[in-house]
Amino acid sequence: MFRSLTRLLILVMCLATVAAAVSGRVAVGNVAIAAGLGVVVLQWLRVSTLARLFTLVAVAAGAFIVVAYPGEREQLRTALLQGVSFASFMSVLGLMRYPVRTSAIIKRAAGSLLSFPASRRYAAVNIGSHFLSLLFNVGIIRMIGDLLSHADHTAEMRLQRRDLLLAGMRGAVLMTIWSPMGLGFAIVTTSVVGLNAVPFLALACATALTILLVTCVVAGRAGTLPLGVAAPGTGTDPVPLLVVMGASALLLALTVGLHVSSGLSSTISTIIVLPLFALFWLVVEPPTPAPPLLRRIWEMTHGIEDMRTEATVLMSANVIGAAISIVVRHQSFWDALQHGHYPPSLLLILCLVLIPLAGAAFIPHTILVVLLAQLLGPSTLGLEHPMMVGLTLTLGWALGTSASPISVMSLTTGALTGTPSYVVGFIWNRGFVMTVFGCAVLALSALYMLGG
Repeated sequence: MFRSLTRLLILVMCLATVAAAVSGRVAVGNVAIAAGLGVVVLQWLRVSTLARLFTLVAVAAGAFIVVAYPGEREQLRTALLQGVSFASFMSVLGLMRYPVRTSAIIKRAAGSLLSFPASRRYAAVNIGSHFLSLLFNVGIIRMIGDLLSHADHTAEMRLQRRDLLLAGMRGAVLMTIWSPMGLGFAIVTTSVVGLNAVPFLALACATALTILLVTCVVAGRAGTLPLGVAAPGTGTDPVPLLVVMGASALLLALTVGLHVSSGLSSTISTIIVLPLFALFWLVVEPPTPAPPLLRRIWEMTHGIEDMRTEATVLMSANVIGAAISIVVRHQSFWDALQHGHYPPSLLLILCLVLIPLAGAAFIPHTILVVLLAQLLGPSTLGLEHPMMVGLTLTLGWALGTSASPISVMSLTTGALTGTPSYVVGFIWNRGFVMTVFGCAVLALSALYMLGG
């Protein structure tokens, strides 16, 4: 009963968030905020200690702003509503988990990546995971791990399994640079004033694909599975992979199409499209044996709570980031910093350094990206170079995810390989992070020279 009440309140939060964005009514936004805060209270004992800590910090930061800067209360409310929209975004992402978990065609699609010839298998998993993660995010890593779990547990096989899991993780990491279904993209396109989401999507996609190819060549030394160790039920049939790729493209087209046609943000567009797409997938490909449709829908709604810790951290991070940005903007050095005579690329490259360093220091990189987005988004730099600021933050998000021992992707990869997650971030991904960083610096420099 308690869990059902929580799911109902999450549903109210999501619906009110969309209604507030469509209508622009303050009262509806207040309903979304109230529902979001209610969800935090109901899930208090079911989120991580870190999420509870950040919530308490957010409450203290918000109270400080209300007392010390009463004229900024509306900005604080806007940040809280934005945080609620991000929490709604995370909640609807969980709805895809049940359809994906029960989908036979998705398993065959992921398995077909492992059937490529030895010399191309790392590249196949790396590139394939990049596009498949558009549909089911970090789940692609666990799926590859499941497909490889039957392999022999010799030292050689463990090394090869690790390499292919890293290929999947790295492909999924680079998808966060441009995916409208990715949290980093949502934060950036919402916070950076004047950033047109569609041209930015094209730029970020081109940048990510270029980096994907470069890192694939650099890291494509991965070992291979011996012949005869393909996962059961998988093969070389390309049809499942093409079908899933087509579904990913359809999801992307629907989200972008709604954004362009309605003027709603990419975040709100995703909140609308993703549940409908999950329901469509559930109807088109029922599990075997198939329970009644209403039962399947009920099972699907269980996923709306799966990202509760991430949603709580993100909502808190938005309030904390807003509080810090309000304080910073009231300091005299902020004007001097904004009007200083220095190349914008230098400040943005500094951001590229700070975000993965924060992740490596066990600080959720989400916090820093939100803070930088709120500081730089409405700043002179953000207004004059929105594409550069946006690209910096999404690239930084990918770097932070790769380097952080506490990112979901590092934790998942570590768990599947029986290795501490700090080994994944600090050792296994060290070369990958440096390569991505070098490519990011070159991309930002080129964009600056082109007037971006």
